[in-house]
Amino acid sequence: MEESSVSINLSVLFDYLIGPAGAVILSVVMLWWIAMGIQKILTWLATRVEQWINKHFDQIDALVKESSQDRKLYKDSIIEILHQFDRLDNKLDKVLERVEESNVDKVG
Repeated sequence: MEESSVSINLSVLFDYLIGPAGAVILSVVMLWWIAMGIQKILTWLATRVEQWINKHFDQIDALVKESSQDRKLYKDSIIEILHQFDRLDNKLDKVLERVEESNVDKVG
């Protein structure tokens, strides 16, 4: 008589494991497995993100340095052009003075 009660209890237990209780257990196990996978991915990303950000900042620093050098070169070029314009302006003034003097000499 005890064997039949044990088999009935086992059949009830199997019914629960195959039915709703099994679904809950399977869901819990799957959620735990997914959480562990997400944790591994986030850990991997956390170690890489700092490297990516530092590399990006290094690139920005290099661009700023190059830009500063270009800006200095551009400024020096503009200053040189202005000096050349001043020299040309002075030469043009001298030429105009000579032309006016020669026109005065011809008129007078």
